[in-house]
Amino acid sequence: MTYPAPIPLALALLVGAAAASGAVAATNVESRFALAGGTPMAAGRLTALATGSALDLKLDVTLHRVKEDKLLKKFEIESGQQMEMIVVSADFAVFTHYRLAHVIDGHAQERIHFPGSGLFHVYVIATPQGFSRQVLRFDLPVGEPSGTPSPATQPTGLEAEAGPYKLRADTLDLGIGRPSPILIEVTENGKPAANLHRLAGHEAVAVAIDEQTLDYIPVHVAAVGTAPARGADQPADTLVPPSFGLRLTPPTAGHYRLWLEFTGGRVPYSADFVAAARPVQAE
Repeated sequence: MTYPAPIPLALALLVGAAAASGAVAATNVESRFALAGGTPMAAGRLTALATGSALDLKLDVTLHRVKEDKLLKKFEIESGQQMEMIVVSADFAVFTHYRLAHVIDGHAQERIHFPGSGLFHVYVIATPQGFSRQVLRFDLPVGEPSGTPSPATQPTGLEAEAGPYKLRADTLDLGIGRPSPILIEVTENGKPAANLHRLAGHEAVAVAIDEQTLDYIPVHVAAVGTAPARGADQPADTLVPPSFGLRLTPPTAGHYRLWLEFTGGRVPYSADFVAAARPVQAE
């Protein structure tokens, strides 16, 4: 694909900063459409520039209409953000969710310190004005990857931990092609967590990735039950119940990595599970 000259100002500033610091050359990665069941209307490019370390990168993301070069510059705003960026390591051990409030002149930028060398999948989620929701995946090599890690493809069990919290799912068995409900309860010290708060405008956030295709699967999340009584120093609208109902529709058989993000005691946490999708038994 040919991109028009001159180089956009935001990217030129990044390149200039990297050159001044003696950093390595930029890494450019083209996108793959990654929204299961979605319509590909946009494509994109990710430019990664090292800043003092091969693991400390500035990421610059641009989107354009499929088969066109002109940058998309206007995006719908949801919960105060124009774009999301999710970074997942190839072995699914690393998960980080970034929320970008501003896309400037078509460029979304985030500085990320990666925990080590390897292949990372960078998911960009955005809704350009006039488009349906778009999810693009960029497969970014970081540092000096040595071989391809083998993802865990076996169920991890119904329980997970995140900081002082324990999470338990009532099931991780999903039916192919139909909405599959999962109830996750959050406890602290053996009791229902009483200090959970909203996260980025939501009661909780869930992310699901197909381990085989690496597609992003939309997940609906809603708190279940009644929020605990608030303390005198807590506004009435901050606490959320310690149970979350998830609903997702896996398109194919296989394993799906599932992360639940929530806020406990003002600190963001995430816990991951592995769900298995199988054909629905005829009744």
